[in-house]
Amino acid sequence: VEIVVDPLVVVFAVLYALAGSLWQWVVVFASLLVHEVSHAVVAAGFGLTVAEVRITPIGAAVRIDDAIELRAEAEAAVAMAGPMTSLVLAGAGYILLAYGKPDTARAEFFIGANIVLALLNLVPAFPLDGGRVLRALLAERMGMSGATRAAVSVSRWIGGLAVVAGAVGAAIGVASPLAMVMGVLIWVEA
Repeated sequence: VEIVVDPLVVVFAVLYALAGSLWQWVVVFASLLVHEVSHAVVAAGFGLTVAEVRITPIGAAVRIDDAIELRAEAEAAVAMAGPMTSLVLAGAGYILLAYGKPDTARAEFFIGANIVLALLNLVPAFPLDGGRVLRALLAERMGMSGATRAAVSVSRWIGGLAVVAGAVGAAIGVASPLAMVMGVLIWVEA
């Protein structure tokens, strides 16, 4: 499996290094890479052909050459592999924090990064893992075409709500405008 890293990822690494936060970037990058590789491993276990794992500054994806959407059980299992792996990593970090002698701030960041990675990916919107699980679950009742249309509709609602919530939150100073960016990405990808 080819692992492709977008050149902008290196630019972000340099920016984080200049800001004195390279270790945080490394934690997030490594966690994201393990998350995505777990998708690839489970896909291979279903006999699917994994072409590449692509890492970009705004996320990552596994490209599967086979028509995974034709096998709902495979799509659901492959999609759930990433969030479950992130939760296992968070659990390992918690065990290390509880029973080891780690740097507390770094261990807590590792745990938090993996929990956020898992939870964000479980949102039932494309292109996130939760959107793929939603489609797989709906496919039994609606067929793959109907399930895809329904999952896209849910994704667009979630994307639109994220844009509104991000705008309102940013306007009143309680949230980052990052939610708006995520909402737009979800809407476009859906």
